[in-house]
Amino acid sequence: MPQRFREDSSGLTSGLNFTISRDTTNNRLAPTKGMYNALMQEVSGAKLGGNNDFYRVNFRTMLYEPVWKGIIFRQFFRMGYVKSLNDNPVPLYERFFTGGPNSLRGFYPNSVGPSLRIPSSVSGPVENFVYGGDKLMLFVTELEFPVVDKAGIRAVAFFDAGNAYAEEQNYSFRNIRMDYGFGIRWNSPMGPLRFEWGIPIQRRSGEDSVVFNFTIGNFF
Repeated sequence: MPQRFREDSSGLTSGLNFTISRDTTNNRLAPTKGMYNALMQEVSGAKLGGNNDFYRVNFRTMLYEPVWKGIIFRQFFRMGYVKSLNDNPVPLYERFFTGGPNSLRGFYPNSVGPSLRIPSSVSGPVENFVYGGDKLMLFVTELEFPVVDKAGIRAVAFFDAGNAYAEEQNYSFRNIRMDYGFGIRWNSPMGPLRFEWGIPIQRRSGEDSVVFNFTIGNFF
């Protein structure tokens, strides 16, 4: 880890959260129709018992629309912004990252976003260090359809697009990262299980051609 980020890799966050939401979905756990919108704001600081001072806002919108005979069309959009409230940078672990089963499924967790090329050692190879951004944009489209409906087994085809942006960058579609893929979902007795394969579009050096994701719980 570069020296300038080491002091930002620890600390205590204590804050207040405020959320405004509107939910018109037909089922909170497994919606198939309707829309959910939420605006979430967070203020953290020393006066609240922590030592990280920042303000963060997240906006999410989710759309569910039945298509035909159990086929469900889903869309998810998220934007985020975080800003330091003093002269210190936003801690590394409070910044925005993308990649993984709940964002860009064609990339490994937290592997997409502002990064630096640094040597792994004095004479070692150069590695990519992703340090996260102060801005986030994510767009997901899914088409989910039944396979063995009585057993709770469904299939999904998806397309993801998004990125995290550094302080000197603006929200932009020019450097957006994209992927597509497919998966199997099982509403098991342990909870929803997801098995998904993501394929990055315009793959860069060092990125795998296919990324497998397994996770417990719904995406959105």
